[in-house]
Amino acid sequence: MTADRAVALDGIRRRIGPVGLWAGGLTRASEGVPAAVAVAAESAGFGAVWGGEVLTGRDIFDVHDEMLRATASLTTATGIANMRVRDAATAARQVQAIHARHPSRFIAGFGTSHRELTGDGVPASVVDTAGEYLRAVRAVSGTPASPPMLLAALGPRMLRLSAEQADGAHTYFASAAHTAGARAVLGRVPLLVPQLAVVLGEQHSVPDAARRHTAGLLAKRNYARHVERMGLDPADGDAVARALVAAGDADAIAQAVAEHLAAGADHVAIQLLGVETDELPAQAEELAMLSGAVRSVAA
Repeated sequence: MTADRAVALDGIRRRIGPVGLWAGGLTRASEGVPAAVAVAAESAGFGAVWGGEVLTGRDIFDVHDEMLRATASLTTATGIANMRVRDAATAARQVQAIHARHPSRFIAGFGTSHRELTGDGVPASVVDTAGEYLRAVRAVSGTPASPPMLLAALGPRMLRLSAEQADGAHTYFASAAHTAGARAVLGRVPLLVPQLAVVLGEQHSVPDAARRHTAGLLAKRNYARHVERMGLDPADGDAVARALVAAGDADAIAQAVAEHLAAGADHVAIQLLGVETDELPAQAEELAMLSGAVRSVAA
């Protein structure tokens, strides 16, 4: 990674701060909902909004353009844009178009899909396929002035690839210990942004929302393997939920975020479980409490 790129990534760290909002379902939401979510997140003090892509929803880059147009300084990040939806050249053109309209406010996250979602299998080597895709995107938009590019990565090979061919990694369903290991693989310079699922206000040992979230993820083979690598038993969904979902008041969740930051995360994207995407704008008070608590701990 060049010195210019390292300087650019430091600027991104300062701009997005310690905490962002991970909002699922943005590409399935009605037009106007993503903009409302972005406005609510910006008003609450989040530095970024992260959102992924399903195979049959709206184009993720159109959704992020909608959010950027609705806000003044918020960064948005694709967490992730699915490599199976569009070829690399098309993705690169879309990324550059957003960057031209909203300079320095967009992060392009890419990832491969799940075998269970596509129904037609995945490439024999996901790492090779992802590497080819990233190199093709970088060939079109690879200057230090271009938006940062992250790779969805969990295992060591994908983490190494995210440092070699992208600007860092976006991890999902990971413990603070995993974050520490990921930082060791990435090195000091690349960005590391874990997602953290949270259930606000629930004091039960395993809230129902956490149990449902965990069960859905463990049904996918790559997440089951990932959980095993972290030393957890995927057959024990409650134990996995206790380990990987933060539950409690804003201060308790802030402490869970702080653990990831102390382990080497640059920014943590929190996902509120039990709250539908179109309900997020109405959670203004809760969002502000979460953002404020995290920023206080991280100060």
